[in-house]
Amino acid sequence: GIEVKEFEEFTLLLLDDCNNNVPDKTSETLEELKAAGKPVIVALHVPIVPPDGQALIEETNAVWGSGDNGESRVLMGYGGKVPNGETAALIDFITADDSPVVGVIAGHVHFYSKHRVNPQAFQYTLPAGYERGMLELTVE
Repeated sequence: GIEVKEFEEFTLLLLDDCNNNVPDKTSETLEELKAAGKPVIVALHVPIVPPDGQALIEETNAVWGSGDNGESRVLMGYGGKVPNGETAALIDFITADDSPVVGVIAGHVHFYSKHRVNPQAFQYTLPAGYERGMLELTVE
């Protein structure tokens, strides 16, 4: 599913990507968020391959093994699981230089990492919740 939670200072976009792709109609929600002009924090389970994603691909491959062609088996995007149209739209939304996204929070890989996804934002991956994997973000 897709959930949008509005706060005074920012919008939280929650996406179900358990099948390595986001839901249908995600691109419609992204257009609405872009038009609203507020900062957006994206929360999803499976991380995306960031624009300069080789380091994260190598990190995930070291932990989870790689696909037949060296791609990550646990990331969405080019260099990982090839995205469908909706997921490609999400990746473009997050990684655009003028993106309203100010942070991406993901899990799935079960380790901490921090990688830039656009000029003003990082994607954070976290250890599993049962390992007390937590992140505190301050929105300024």
